[in-house]
Amino acid sequence: MPGEARILVIDDQPYFRRLVQGLLGERGFRVAGAAGAAAGWELLEREGPSDLVVMDLMLDDAAGIETLVRLRERWPQQRVLVLSSISDPRAAVAAMRAGACDYLLKPIDRDALPLAVERALREPVTSPNPAAALLARAVDLLALGGRAAVEHELLEILCVQAGAHDGLLWTLEDGRYRLAAVRGDLPDDGTAPQRPPLGVAAESVLRRGDVWSEAAPASL
Repeated sequence: MPGEARILVIDDQPYFRRLVQGLLGERGFRVAGAAGAAAGWELLEREGPSDLVVMDLMLDDAAGIETLVRLRERWPQQRVLVLSSISDPRAAVAAMRAGACDYLLKPIDRDALPLAVERALREPVTSPNPAAALLARAVDLLALGGRAAVEHELLEILCVQAGAHDGLLWTLEDGRYRLAAVRGDLPDDGTAPQRPPLGVAAESVLRRGDVWSEAAPASL
């Protein structure tokens, strides 16, 4: 992949732009830089989509999310990795809902960035699935704080993807079920479910900390 992949870095801070270009250039990628949204847009219009755009959300000449939305509308198959100093998980959720394939925080992790780039480049060149991206990064997003916001956004996207109007998101913590998020209406007469409707086998697996699937043996 390195040596063939073209990467465009859009960041209005020269230090970070040069740092990212240097880190990725050391890995053999062909890296170009743009000092803002306008410069990045001009380069993409002139040379066509890159294999990956690495962009900041805090740009002097444009709002990052709006730029991301425009990029994805203009080039639906353009991969975009967001690199930002905004540690609010709602920003990460918004970026992924707008089509970003990943969201990394500044200051730059010199080891994590190249790995994230290589992971993004291995993904098929298709429209990113925001639900899949959020699920893949859910643990990291929850670690940023704002847990309730992330849980509700996850449920919202999953319901939209599944075509469901109502939905419940449960977590299992220390052997106890927690109703983390609700979409739609729940009864207010005390009959709302206090736990997901699991069979004995599924509950046994989950309580051990293992992952349950419908394909799990019934004898568990």
